[in-house]
Amino acid sequence: MVSTSLTTMKSPSKAASSCSKKGKGSAVLSKIKNPPTPKRTLETEDPDEEEAADGTEESDGDEEGEGDDEPDVEEEVEVLEDPELSEEKRERQHKYQEFQDWVTSGEEYPSSDTLHRGAVTALERWHEPTQLGNPNASTRSVGSIYYASGDTIPVSIQGDQQRQASIDVELEWGVKHNDLYTSMLMYGLFDVFDPETTDFDQLRAWADTNVAQFKQKMREEIEACLPEELTIEETLVLAQIFLVNAARGYEVEDGNLPTEVVFEEYDSNQAYGRALADHFDSDSAFGEAFENLTLSSGDIGDLVEGFFLLKSNVVDFERLSESREMMAEDLEEYIDAAMMIDTGDLADAYKIGTTRKQANTTIATLFDRISDYATELQRLTVDDDAGHISETLEPVERWYDSSHTASDLADWFNTLEACRGVMNVSDKKSYERARELLGINGGDDTSPKDLGLSSFRDDLQQFQNMDDATGVSLVARLHDFARSRHEQAAWEVYEALDGLISDLQAEEHATGVDLEHRIKQLDEYSNYEQKRQKIHSMTEEL
Repeated sequence: MVSTSLTTMKSPSKAASSCSKKGKGSAVLSKIKNPPTPKRTLETEDPDEEEAADGTEESDGDEEGEGDDEPDVEEEVEVLEDPELSEEKRERQHKYQEFQDWVTSGEEYPSSDTLHRGAVTALERWHEPTQLGNPNASTRSVGSIYYASGDTIPVSIQGDQQRQASIDVELEWGVKHNDLYTSMLMYGLFDVFDPETTDFDQLRAWADTNVAQFKQKMREEIEACLPEELTIEETLVLAQIFLVNAARGYEVEDGNLPTEVVFEEYDSNQAYGRALADHFDSDSAFGEAFENLTLSSGDIGDLVEGFFLLKSNVVDFERLSESREMMAEDLEEYIDAAMMIDTGDLADAYKIGTTRKQANTTIATLFDRISDYATELQRLTVDDDAGHISETLEPVERWYDSSHTASDLADWFNTLEACRGVMNVSDKKSYERARELLGINGGDDTSPKDLGLSSFRDDLQQFQNMDDATGVSLVARLHDFARSRHEQAAWEVYEALDGLISDLQAEEHATGVDLEHRIKQLDEYSNYEQKRQKIHSMTEEL
């Protein structure tokens, strides 16, 4: 079988096809008899060294001339038929023959794994073939989307291992590919690219072209699940806006999205608490969508860096500007678009990680979480999801006036406290806290604290005019309210004032002989009457 095929190689028609092809074939047969000992997997990373090696080999072949080709093949045939060949060498000889049968006529290729291994190594020599990120980045181990189906890069052999994945790098049979594939086969047989016969420029050109095509296919398959308004990069920027808005109430203002916001790490622990987590139950529709999105915050942050950094802390502003400028101009349009993401046909092979082996979470999972959050975000309304703000405003709005000063509030509260004592109304912690804030707690400090009534007025106006707030704006108001409650002591004063007035009025209007009898028995009944009148006059004044 071997002898017949090799004899065919020296026919006149094939001898005229290519000197380099015969030269590489002879080299393979020579290496089978005297296999190289690989010192390292990749012979050199220096293109100049590779070119020098290639040039030497090509020069030697030219000096020999075509007339020497047939004797070389005859010599190789004699070597291959040498009964002293070891079993391992005979196996390599057999694999080479199968390769020749396939590449020349498309016959079955049982040992195609040998060529496959060489092709995979060639692709990995200069690239991370299945990584989709920033093509301008200088580092590999960054957050990226990987095609992570199976243990190796999806390379298919036409007719044998063809189309083993939804997308792949295909090796087609044909004599025109013989030189290129022989270099790959050499690696598959000997774990080394022969520096004397390998055309590294040719090999790299093949790798560059196929990797670029493969990554384009990756992008096309992934973006097929996105609406036309969104790209992968825009979806990531949108997800980052969601996270920062949810974490601290950030809103895009004046069509501007600062770079630092895009790269901001998600942190929901604010001084005023966690506005969303504390307000929404985790089993509610929004609470569940919010919690799921935060579970992907690490993946989102990694991908943002992988797609928009050139290297550590060096931003690819040209690439980033394309996404953030359009997003900032009409955020609502992109949020509505995100609701339409459909990952039903997206392969699970697309995963997120800093390396292919570490890629675990599918991009479909992330996109689904972004879409679910966008949907629930747009369903938020003031009536259904900000009722606690309205409830808190009610007692304040009953008594608040923009002309009030801290001294006014202290005087009124002091008067009400005197009435409380006469009318035997119980003290409460909220009243005690108000006395402390107003400087009427009986201590050394008798001056009212700075209640920040000016900024408090601005907060009230904001919360009184939020009826149309939805989505990211409503989330921002929830944060503003939590922040205001934490920072503005005036909330406590007005709530205590309302509570004390209510208690006093309830005591006055209570029915029954017992109350009337108790009041009439007071030694200071006249004092009580005076205080009661003060309550009426003061509430009217408020």
